[in-house]
Amino acid sequence: MQWRALRSLVSRTRVCVGIDLGTSHIKLVLLSRQGGKRTLMDATAVAIPPEVRANPAQRLAFYERTLREYLGRSEVPFLSEIALSLSGPEVTTATVLVSGEEKGKIREMAEAELGKILSTPLKDAVWTYAVGPHSPEEEGQRLPVVVAAAPARTVEELNALCRSFQLVPVVMTASPVATHHMVREAGMLEEQGPADKEAGPAGLQPVVRPPSAEAAVLEIGFASSALLLSKKGTLEFVRTLPLGCDHLIKGLMRTVATPEGQHAITASEAEEILKVYGIGMEEPAAPIAGLEAAKVYSMLRSSLEYLFLEVQRTLHYYSQTLHRPLPTRLLVAGGGACVPSLVEFLNANMDATTVEGFDPLALLEKWGSSSEEVQGRVGATAPLMAAALGIAVSEQGGRPVLLPFRRANYRLAWVQLAGRWVASIGLVVTLALSWTLLMQANRYRKLVRETQTRLGQLEPQVRQIRDYQRLKVEIEKQEDLISQALKRRPLWTGILKELSRITPQGIRLTSIETMEGAFPLKIRISGEIIPTYTSVEVLYSQYQLILEKSPFLSEIQLAMKKDMYSPVPRATFELTCRLVY
Repeated sequence: MQWRALRSLVSRTRVCVGIDLGTSHIKLVLLSRQGGKRTLMDATAVAIPPEVRANPAQRLAFYERTLREYLGRSEVPFLSEIALSLSGPEVTTATVLVSGEEKGKIREMAEAELGKILSTPLKDAVWTYAVGPHSPEEEGQRLPVVVAAAPARTVEELNALCRSFQLVPVVMTASPVATHHMVREAGMLEEQGPADKEAGPAGLQPVVRPPSAEAAVLEIGFASSALLLSKKGTLEFVRTLPLGCDHLIKGLMRTVATPEGQHAITASEAEEILKVYGIGMEEPAAPIAGLEAAKVYSMLRSSLEYLFLEVQRTLHYYSQTLHRPLPTRLLVAGGGACVPSLVEFLNANMDATTVEGFDPLALLEKWGSSSEEVQGRVGATAPLMAAALGIAVSEQGGRPVLLPFRRANYRLAWVQLAGRWVASIGLVVTLALSWTLLMQANRYRKLVRETQTRLGQLEPQVRQIRDYQRLKVEIEKQEDLISQALKRRPLWTGILKELSRITPQGIRLTSIETMEGAFPLKIRISGEIIPTYTSVEVLYSQYQLILEKSPFLSEIQLAMKKDMYSPVPRATFELTCRLVY
């Protein structure tokens, strides 16, 4: 971990993780930038289980598990940038029209209009806005303002989640904004000439379209769709359409007649049917349960007609309200662009507009800097990855952004600059210390080898010294034994005879013990005094005087204890004395 952090701090290659947190999929791309060169390192899409999609808490926990697995598998460098695009029912992206006469109050007016759209209090949301481009002749007219809002709690949780992975969140925006930026980066918003089809839908006046109309973008998501229109490459109109792939799946969840009988189509079967049959304009190579393509088309026809009618009405509303030319092309992105035959259906039914599928691989070909393996992995679900790629390729992620990029980017720049200085100084200090330790280690190894050689040379002398020490210890033991044997010994026969001779009648000796550790030797004599014709005290005094005159005894200490309860005079005594020899 430390080496990966040091390597990422001193590296000139910047790595950005682009993540599109959708309702049905998490799209992740890994993009590296070195100077002006960009390289797509990895791209993948992870399906969100159906039981998790409707629960925000479970969805956030699934985001965390997925990001942990992906970042661990991809070995993303320390302090890499991470850019997020959000979608779902909690995220709101729309265009509100405000008065252009008081430009200083655009924010207040946009806030008031956004409060009418949001289903939750505005104080609980993080929101931002961007004013579309307008020419001098449009001064005083109503200005289109693109607003984006998301729950503040969701933004804070995602911000904390990114930082827990040691990544720096540099931008956070809505998925339609990121998709629009991807289309612009791919160079597919070029101005188009007049088209042959100029008739409007039933009930609407035909619009004469001069040249210079930019392509529109239809992002078909899982729960809803978004129609994006721009001027001079800047997004100025967004409308959310309440129809997505989930509505097509629900439209297929019916009981149908098959060759095997009546069959109730489940949600998983409907999703598989949508992948295989598309909208039912062509028979698949491998039919599911004998279902015919015409039956699939009939079940989806009402939803499809509603979709293209809403797109047409929105285009004409945009043209007539903002006095803009109708776009000549409509680019379809998102998961809906992966549905077979859906783009062809819209192209066949849309009046005066050519519908094309948006392929982000065009941008990869423009870069020419991604491996065939990555392009092959993206190719199957390329339109689905538009928002993730769009949020990753831009340092600001397009406008509007929910997370202020400038402040986060400046903080990141200071952190990286300080980190590079600290890493450089630390590297120099580490190399100096390593060189010093290496030299000391070599010197110590040399000293150890010389010491071992010298010890080998001194081995005979050491052996002789050890033999001398052993012999010296044995000689000292022998000397101690001899000195003990040569010491004077008490004449025990004479002592016992002397005690027998001088002990008067009435005194009986019971024990004689030697006291170790003293020289000359000390003995302890115990006995009883049982006088016949005198008292105990007189006999005791006589015996003490006799002992003091003996030539065999000295330092006599005599203690007596009289037995007060004896019927006859009686006492015990204990005598300690030093022998003379």
